[in-house]
Formats: sequence, structure tokens, C-alpha cells
Amino acid sequence: MKWHLVPPRRQAAIGVILAVTLAACLYDYQFCYMTLLLPLSIMHVLLEFPLDMQVILGLLALVTAKVAKARGPVP
Repeated sequence: MKWHLVPPRRQAAIGVILAVTLAACLYDYQFCYMTLLLPLSIMHVLLEFPLDMQVILGLLALVTAKVAKARGPVP
């Protein structure tokens, strides 16, 4: 994921968001769950679909190339 390439300001922002979320969950878990964790979980699943498609297409290309190589040249 190349986390080492993330700019320091963005790392700080992520840290602040994480700290605020953790504090909200420690204060009132039900509020945290309904307003933060549940919507973020759903958004995470939905945003991963394009990445999943890239992985599936990459695996299909790899398998197709291996099968074509195993068959050898077409006469």
C-alpha cells in the first residue's frame, strides 16, 4: 500500500481522525457504532469492489496466459 509514501500531513490527519473516533467510542459506544463504525464499514465494502474486480481480472489474465503457454503454439 506504500504507506511510507504518504505525506506527513496526511498521516497526522489520519492519526487525528483515529484518535477522535477512538475517543467517541470510549465515551459512547452506541453513538459511535451508529454514526461512525457502521457507515464506514459499509463504505469500505462498497469502495473495495473496484479493487476486487482488478484482482479478479489480473488472476484471469494470469491463468489464461499459463494455459496458453502450456498448450504450446497453435499449428
